[in-house]
Amino acid sequence: MEPADPTKTISGDLPFRLAGTTKQNSGYSNLKGDDKAFKEQDNNDTPEAAFQPKISAKPSEPASQAEEHTMQQIVDNLKRRKYKGPKTKRGRGRPTGFEKWNCDGPLTVDEFREDRYLYEPSRPFMLRIEEALIRFDRFRRMEPERRNIFHKYLSYGGIATGHNYGGGLSNQDMKTLTEEEAMRARTQLGIHKEREGMEINFNKVARGFLGSFFGQFFSPSKQSEIDLGTVTIHNFLTYLLFHDVCPEYKEDILQARETCNLASKELWKNLKLLSRSPGAFNKACSFLFGGYHFDIRNDSSDWSLLKYGITFGAAYEVYERFKGALEEDDPNLTVIPIRDIDGFEIVSIEEAAPHVLVNYEKHAAGHTPVGIVHAKSFRDPSKAEIDLSPQEQWDWDHGKAPSYSFTFLLETDLLQFCSPGLKIITKVMELSCGLHFFDQMIAIYPTFYECLHNDMMLHWKTPKKIAQPLQPSREASVFNEIVSGSPETPSQPKSEQGGQKKVDTKHYEDSDTDFDY
Repeated sequence: MEPADPTKTISGDLPFRLAGTTKQNSGYSNLKGDDKAFKEQDNNDTPEAAFQPKISAKPSEPASQAEEHTMQQIVDNLKRRKYKGPKTKRGRGRPTGFEKWNCDGPLTVDEFREDRYLYEPSRPFMLRIEEALIRFDRFRRMEPERRNIFHKYLSYGGIATGHNYGGGLSNQDMKTLTEEEAMRARTQLGIHKEREGMEINFNKVARGFLGSFFGQFFSPSKQSEIDLGTVTIHNFLTYLLFHDVCPEYKEDILQARETCNLASKELWKNLKLLSRSPGAFNKACSFLFGGYHFDIRNDSSDWSLLKYGITFGAAYEVYERFKGALEEDDPNLTVIPIRDIDGFEIVSIEEAAPHVLVNYEKHAAGHTPVGIVHAKSFRDPSKAEIDLSPQEQWDWDHGKAPSYSFTFLLETDLLQFCSPGLKIITKVMELSCGLHFFDQMIAIYPTFYECLHNDMMLHWKTPKKIAQPLQPSREASVFNEIVSGSPETPSQPKSEQGGQKKVDTKHYEDSDTDFDY
């Protein structure tokens, strides 16, 4: 065994060297140099303490076995630590209760007894529906987007929604409450007493909310975004049926669920139709006759679209009049806008006839065949009333308002998105030859559209009674007469010194009464 090199330290190189001699009865070499730093070790006679010098290794040198063991434990603990992620994204991906395959399980005996107590038909409807709202909102896992839609639907239906509607207690106060009391304290839903006399109709609210307000407020652009609203409302209505909350409105709730199912299909079709409207034929008419798509350029393809559409798809009378106008260069081929309407409602649809398809294939390859849409005039009740003369107003009030029937030509790839009862907000124009066409579509209402004014009452608050203003005192009345210079001003009393009595105006300035100077 080779002797130890006296020039090396115990735990690495030191800024001093070791002496060649060793110290008796000690476990380490005699240190020369900075003996002051190891004074404590010199006073310690135990060999174990002697071999634990307070000298740390340099970063570039390997650590001792103890240090390696400690570092390995720290690394293992970090690996075993589970990453929870940000609080805003915890719980995502877990079942929410709104999946297609989800259904509520059978009730236990205690749950059934609780439901019979809470939803006893003899209790007022407002108390029962409020209990159902609190429990549905508490026990359904809703993402922020879904909760926003659900709360907006409730607000549209007259339910008050807001932060800490139940009281807003602190965490310390919540610990002293029972589970039932804490659930009520956390709720954000409630019903104002002033709305207890309103009409209750689940189907009307669903038709009004999904028919117009949902699309205008949330602007869905995908099928999943539409289903987010319809499935949430459908799930809530199913919850009311499952727990038998209001059996007197069972038929109304069933109709509201059918409205939700219909909305999932129609709203997506309406979005597709709106994005592709008005079609090649109507767009060509709009361009040629000064509509929304009018342009100063001259494109012969627009005339070809118009000619092919009228020749192959329009009625024979329209074709003859249009042909005569072109042959004679008739200047009477003008556009007549239809006034005092907001759009049209589809009555029936005719697909392109077989001979139309053959003619397009032979003579107009590359163009889409057109079908026929029969419609009637539509006035949107949600818009402002039309300014009419007294005689016209009387006629309109007694059912004598003018009505129109239209026949439009529309491409077959757009006819698949149309259905009878669909209401389209657009400008309708008529050519002097009898052909109707429509301009850019502004909005599309589904077949179940119901005009309600609930959106105007979303943030409505009943005005409070204002206290009666204070009546001016007799002195204030005299002061007003003096300042206004009224001829009825009485003679002013003089003071004992012979001067005129000074009026204390500060008293009137500090009062709450307003004066007109």
